Amino acid sequence: MTLRRAAAATFLAVLAAPLLGACAAAPGGAPVAVAAPVAADRLDAIAADYLALSLEIGTHEDGYIDAYYGPAAIREAAERAPRDKVALRRAVADLRARIAGQARLIEGIDARRAAFLDAQL
Repeated sequence: MTLRRAAAATFLAVLAAPLLGACAAAPGGAPVAVAAPVAADRLDAIAADYLALSLEIGTHEDGYIDAYYGPAAIREAAERAPRDKVALRRAVADLRARIAGQARLIEGIDARRAAFLDAQL
């Protein structure tokens, strides 16, 4: 690439960044939910942690999990080294905080999914 083309590419990149950033903001500077796919991926991780936490809680209360059809390895990991009830309460509070942090970035079905997970905790 010639020096002139490199300079033009750099100029365009510098010019494009603020313009694209402005496109991602609503009037008044509030961010638009463009991070929804990332938030949804994080919500998947939260859901996986919710599952493991629920299975772990089930080791302390018979009948808490009435049926589980997922991978045996997840259930076995929860049963192998369950945390005590105080640690589980902290884990629930931490998970709810993570859900709240993601809920402001998502909408639609993922927002309903986040609300459901939060209500279950």
